[in-house]
Amino acid sequence: MRKSKSFTLIELLVVIAIIGILAAIILASISGTRARSRDARRKSDLAQLHRALVLYYQDNEEYPASLSELVTRYIRRIPKDPKTGQDYTYQRSADKKNYTLTATLEKPTTPGSVWQVSSTTEGKGQEVAGPTAGFTATCSPTSPVTSSGPVTFTITFTPPTSSITWTRSSGSVYSCQGSSSCTLNPPSSGPVDTITATGTLSGQTAHCTWDWTILPPEP
Repeated sequence: MRKSKSFTLIELLVVIAIIGILAAIILASISGTRARSRDARRKSDLAQLHRALVLYYQDNEEYPASLSELVTRYIRRIPKDPKTGQDYTYQRSADKKNYTLTATLEKPTTPGSVWQVSSTTEGKGQEVAGPTAGFTATCSPTSPVTSSGPVTFTITFTPPTSSITWTRSSGSVYSCQGSSSCTLNPPSSGPVDTITATGTLSGQTAHCTWDWTILPPEP
């Protein structure tokens, strides 16, 4: 009479370990496929937003202050990140003539990079360096600003950067470019001015914006 051959405990443990390894590989593959699918959706969403922004610009000769202004004439609804449900990052330049859309990728080609679409690239998407951790701007004085004479505006970046641009709604600011402070005289064009200082570091930007109300000169 033949004895039936059974698995030893060690053999069973080896089989279980192999099954566990195979399951982990399959789950990782599925997870990676889903992440790449969501990245493709993010790129498609930004392309859709770009088309809506172009139509808005053609009608208004400037880009909107927020994406919500595109609904419902230019786009049915504003797409959101497929994983987090958060809005994509939208930034409009101080002169309202340029914009940048940014989406965080789960599987970027270069670790830490993000997907960006902008008016300067005519809507062509590209991977750019992601945000620099802790890059912030401190503004002085606080906005809004009220004065009848010159005002010194100061912006301090952490970490520091020398790539600083200044703009004002009433005209150009040539003398302040690259500087962390800027002393300006009240504009002659009107009682209200908007001053913006923007710093760039490793593809990340931080800025200060001051709303300046000019009072009549003291008698």
